[in-house]
Amino acid sequence: MDYSSHPLHRPDNSPPRRRRGTHRRPLDDILNPTLSDDDDRWFTPQYLEHSPYVQRLERDHMRRQEAKTAKASGTMGDEDDPSLPPGSHRGMAHTVVERPSPTPSDDEILEPLPTRWGKSAYSGLSINYCNEVRYSSAKPSGEERSRQDGLEAAAIRANHPISPQCGIYYFEITILETKQDDASIGMGVCTSKAAMSRPVGWEPESFGYHGDDGRVFCAQTVGKRYSEGYNMNDVIGCGVDFLANCIFFTKNGINLGPAFHDMIKPHWRLFPAVSMKRNGERTLANFGERPFVYDIESMVHGVRGKIWKSIRKTDTKGLKSATSETALVQNLVMQFLLTEGHVDTATAFWEETKGQDSVSSPDAANAADRGFEHKGDATRRQRIRKAVLEGDMDSVFRYTRQFYPTLLEESNMVMYKLRCRKFIELIRKSAEIKRAIAVARQAKTLQDVDPGDMDIDNGNGGAELVSEDDQIQSTKLMDLEAETIVYGRELHKDYANDPMYEESNRKSDIWSLLAYNNPLDEPHLQHLVGLDGRTEVAEELNEAILVHQGKSSHAAIETVYSQTSVLLDETRRGGGEGAFVSVNDILEDINLGPSPSS
Repeated sequence: MDYSSHPLHRPDNSPPRRRRGTHRRPLDDILNPTLSDDDDRWFTPQYLEHSPYVQRLERDHMRRQEAKTAKASGTMGDEDDPSLPPGSHRGMAHTVVERPSPTPSDDEILEPLPTRWGKSAYSGLSINYCNEVRYSSAKPSGEERSRQDGLEAAAIRANHPISPQCGIYYFEITILETKQDDASIGMGVCTSKAAMSRPVGWEPESFGYHGDDGRVFCAQTVGKRYSEGYNMNDVIGCGVDFLANCIFFTKNGINLGPAFHDMIKPHWRLFPAVSMKRNGERTLANFGERPFVYDIESMVHGVRGKIWKSIRKTDTKGLKSATSETALVQNLVMQFLLTEGHVDTATAFWEETKGQDSVSSPDAANAADRGFEHKGDATRRQRIRKAVLEGDMDSVFRYTRQFYPTLLEESNMVMYKLRCRKFIELIRKSAEIKRAIAVARQAKTLQDVDPGDMDIDNGNGGAELVSEDDQIQSTKLMDLEAETIVYGRELHKDYANDPMYEESNRKSDIWSLLAYNNPLDEPHLQHLVGLDGRTEVAEELNEAILVHQGKSSHAAIETVYSQTSVLLDETRRGGGEGAFVSVNDILEDINLGPSPSS
């Protein structure tokens, strides 16, 4: 790779926004970390906020937090257990790729990024304020005595390795205390095989930059001249560029250029590391919880821009298709709209396409016509979906049997889930009536009771406040609750002894709703009685209808999206170009404006 044009040496590649962290900061700001020393800390380094891998980490973190909350409330099912093997990040793409699903490898595990120094440290190092490290050994100082005792340095690694899927990873340390003009501190990266009793860079699979002589070391005690050394108050950074397969260092916001080329092995798991030799030496690490002194954002932005520029220059003329590109896109859009049941939008799209006959190709118009032939089926599915979203399950059963007579009899699980939803809707109706009665009584109390008589007890508990409408609603509530009990008994009787439904029944736990006076007022039951449940049932029923008709349960454009995501996953495994781009970047480009390369 030609580093003369690499963003490492091109500060003019900075993004069109204010550069952060380019000036030296007072030590008072550095010595006041805002994070507590615990394993649940979470932050996203700003320069990685567009990284697909970090976005996956954020989603995984949110999932774990939700699972933890659900577990605390006793509502977590096995499928929500964060300890289960990962792999759902590709969504339906696992069923799209025509190959067996491989056993998850280390690269597929969503391992967190480094957030603090870990427990892998040599004795004599003490950690304060999470990322501040101090060396205080009881042994006499002096290089000769240290070597006699078998101790050449004391080193420490971060709590997590660096994932190549970041593309570029960077961290910094601030030298808080050391002997002036003779800092025996080393910093860099190493694998778990490197001993913690030697300076960073002296061990195999270890790379370091030392402050006393300004040399860089890789698996040997003889280093090469790299730059000036560093001393107290200096801020030293280390970056790993997996795309270029190089390691670089910075000093006080200035990039010193690549120190090592083509030396990182694909299977290595590199950790940030620091080593010290003298008593009293002290450093503070920054893994991204604070702004960096070096403008790493500009570097990452420049790499992303180059990749996007290369993508946009890719010639697709050699791709053969039975129809024109315009017809293909219009066909994908029309099929998606009708698959999802967006009939009105599909109609508007079809009419607009037909109106463009004079400027569009015949293939495009024909594609729209072929797609619109399925409007009738989409209209029927839309009617069923609307009934589900309104909670009108009786209409759902009626429409489904009318339009697709054999579906429910042939799809037992679909029938079971629809019946469960009807049971939930009966409970919801009862809960809504209870809530309405309570609100009406409270309003009548405030209207009829004289404020001067608020302390007077009439002895009959406010029975005189029960209106005729209250009595009608109460009677309706009693009838509805009785209907719910009867329906619930029938549902349980029909499926209680069928092992096919036992697991689903256990996880859903819809019977627990009967134990609460008003489930709508219980936050931990919203996953059962909430309106989101209607959307899930509507989607599942829509997919079941499509499969019943011999069609795909997903639109073709979803398959294209998933396949593209899988291909990008493959390219980012070793820190390739896929680490800097994602399909979502295209969507953000459409919605929010220019792409990174603009």
